Amino acid sequence: GLNRQMPVFTCSTVTGAGLEEFRQSLQKGKTYVMIGSSGVGKSSLLNSLTDSRLQLTNEVGAYNKGQHTTTARELFKLPNGSLLIDTPGMREFGVTSETGNEDSMFPVIDELAAGCRYSDCTHMLEEGCMVLEALTTGELDPLIYESYAKLVREQKRFSIRAEDKKRMNKQFGKLTKEAKNHRKKYKY
Repeated sequence: GLNRQMPVFTCSTVTGAGLEEFRQSLQKGKTYVMIGSSGVGKSSLLNSLTDSRLQLTNEVGAYNKGQHTTTARELFKLPNGSLLIDTPGMREFGVTSETGNEDSMFPVIDELAAGCRYSDCTHMLEEGCMVLEALTTGELDPLIYESYAKLVREQKRFSIRAEDKKRMNKQFGKLTKEAKNHRKKYKY
């Protein structure tokens, strides 16, 4: 498996602590993207890295709630030649797959799945599942399986939320239509 380490930098745009170390970690010609909740300081960090006021910023609002300031993704070239994308704040992050085929992200599971008794096997509890059998025999690393299962659960939660949102939008559309018809009928 891949053993990649993710560096973590603690820095402050108020005091400047840690900014120089972070700035030096950004490599010329590489593109970086800032993601995070509204109001966490993405634009302030960009402004600190460039020593200018490229992006507008707001103070954190009441109850320490972040405020949307950045409204669109924008690419900036930093003084050292690296590129930084500033993004609007996100309320939540989720992993999705365009194809809906999580197996293809896990080639080991994809290979094992070819031998499953059912073509629509979820690899969670079905009898005759080669993935679960390989997990039991030790042929499949439990960490790989747990990552796979976690992704499946995340995608399931995401699709349930999307369905709920669709249903609410449909109900809101009906209510709006009824209100318009009511107004026409009684001519307020």
